[in-house]
Amino acid sequence: MLRGNHECNTVNRVYGFYDECLRRYGSNRLWQGFQDVFAVMPLCGCVGSRILCMHGGLSPQLKDFEQLRNIQRPLEPVSPSLEMDLLWADPVVGIQGFEPNLRGASFGFGEDVVIDVCKRLDIDMIARAHQVVQDGYEFFGNRRLVTVFSAPHYCGQFDNAAASMIVDENLVCSFQVSYISKLTKKTFTTFFRIIMHISEKLIDLSVILINKYSFINNFLVYRNLYFATSKHFDWNFIKFIRTFSIYMQC
Repeated sequence: MLRGNHECNTVNRVYGFYDECLRRYGSNRLWQGFQDVFAVMPLCGCVGSRILCMHGGLSPQLKDFEQLRNIQRPLEPVSPSLEMDLLWADPVVGIQGFEPNLRGASFGFGEDVVIDVCKRLDIDMIARAHQVVQDGYEFFGNRRLVTVFSAPHYCGQFDNAAASMIVDENLVCSFQVSYISKLTKKTFTTFFRIIMHISEKLIDLSVILINKYSFINNFLVYRNLYFATSKHFDWNFIKFIRTFSIYMQC
């Protein structure tokens, strides 16, 4: 699992994640815990030494694989930097080299950059995400770069499909694409809102379970002998409560 631009505190603190953690749990401790995890996530990976993967894109500072291997973690990227470009850069049709990114962070890069990096690093392809594409995936740079986007009908505002890329043992790539028909978009949006409502109730329940978790542990320790001899006590239920409360803390 690779880090994306939303796994940076400067982004997820502004776009709702911080406020949600604060509202649900009453403090920023959970949010800070997530930041500690995000800070150690890798920024890129390489499949079979032939397919370079990252969330964003290429950097004018990228010279060789050794730079990527030497990225130190934990890390909070700063601009400008190689790390920031791996999270934010975008391919742009019709340009040469690098130009300032319209997002206001990092760069846009042309097809010539893709071909040059593939040759210099001796790789076949670059796989990245970060942009909505109509059919779920889209090639760029003479098919040497592919953008893969896996959220259909993004934010309820786009008419895009979702895709995933499958790489077999011979490094042959194929794509699975999912569409949402026009007839089901309204249903999908309604279903999404229902799921969000249910998830809120489950998280509220998890708070109760987390608060009671220490009680459950003490309950099991001090009453273990009694319940071990009881034929009517449901041990599976207690195991479920313990497992669920631990899971919801993750």
